[in-house]
Amino acid sequence: MLSKQVLKACKLVSLLLVLVMVFSGCGGTEVERYLKKYAKPVDFEQGLDDKIFGNADNYRFFFAGEIHQQTMIYPAKKMMLQYLHENQGVNYLLMEEGMGAGLLIDHYIQTGDEEILNFALECKKGLHTDAELERDLWQWLYEYNSQQPEDKKIHAIGIDIEFSTKAIMKAISLLEQKPIELPEEWKPLYEKAVAGDVASFNQLYGMMYPIKQYEDQLRDIFGDNYDVFMQIMKSFEYVVKISEQTQLPTDTREEYDIYYSIRDEHSLENIRFLLDTLPEDAKFFAQFGAGHIYQTPVDEVVGSKNFHRLGTRLNEGRFPLKGQVCSILYMVENKSSETQKNEPLGYYDWFDNSVFQDYFEQTTFIPLDMEGSPFTQEIEGMVPNEEGAVLTDYFQKILILPNSEEAPKIK
Repeated sequence: MLSKQVLKACKLVSLLLVLVMVFSGCGGTEVERYLKKYAKPVDFEQGLDDKIFGNADNYRFFFAGEIHQQTMIYPAKKMMLQYLHENQGVNYLLMEEGMGAGLLIDHYIQTGDEEILNFALECKKGLHTDAELERDLWQWLYEYNSQQPEDKKIHAIGIDIEFSTKAIMKAISLLEQKPIELPEEWKPLYEKAVAGDVASFNQLYGMMYPIKQYEDQLRDIFGDNYDVFMQIMKSFEYVVKISEQTQLPTDTREEYDIYYSIRDEHSLENIRFLLDTLPEDAKFFAQFGAGHIYQTPVDEVVGSKNFHRLGTRLNEGRFPLKGQVCSILYMVENKSSETQKNEPLGYYDWFDNSVFQDYFEQTTFIPLDMEGSPFTQEIEGMVPNEEGAVLTDYFQKILILPNSEEAPKIK
């Protein structure tokens, strides 16, 4: 018979061996254990729920980062918007397009006017939104919106610079409350500009400045929509600034830094405008190119640390949304021609994405910001160029999107 002291010693040794196994990696690293607990496969039809999405208590601005014109970003956008609308009270979808282009889409999802949708899609050709799946997205949102009570309907709002003069002029025509009040010298130019004549638009735009000189007339024309009209017109100051300070297209990162910085500056101004005009409890969902969502500067494929991203601007200083921004990285993947395995496209090389490789074969949602998350702490090699950086300094959630491919262009 073993003595009680020997039995106790054996038990203690066994316990110590278990602890050594766990912390030495035999029971999985801290990252592996966390991912096993929180990384969940996602079905687009069933969608997300609170348990999968995880922490959302303090967030007001949900900012998803896509790779443009990829097929998988579209079902992801539907799923994310529906979840955030139904579970987090998000009623405003912010678009990486001008406020004019956003007005066209919002008009469609409120009314179902197919003529306006076709016009809006025509304006997207050649831009980052040039994908036929845009049509399906907005038709789905119209049907979804039509089932919502009036005070719960989703509204689409463009916050970027204006990319299409046709979209702007058509949107302005929708804002008019007294179109008969247009000054006589504006009317022929206005009609040509709405039809897409850029020269007429430029001439009209020049005639309207200094715009304050026509404030009384414009207030008569646009009525309650005057402030929105003025916000659209401000966009051109940024378009002019881009044309003066850059010579795009170019291969220099400095030029891209200037280009994106001006765009994000304008987007931030538009968000300030929305915070001043929408209900105090308004919540937002935006899906932009991934580079815009990072809350800390990084060197990446496009732009550099000098490019002051919108996600960073939203979450710094005294901006009203500081601490309330949730950045969600869409890790888009496709089959490697060599390995025939899903691998991330080349936009995520600035951090060690290999820790997520066990999940590359299925659509997976990973909240990085749960209590006790190792991603809220420094992990050696995770962000190799930044000492002391933690992954949640950049984004708080990941949605892995495998089996993606280039989306067909708008027909």
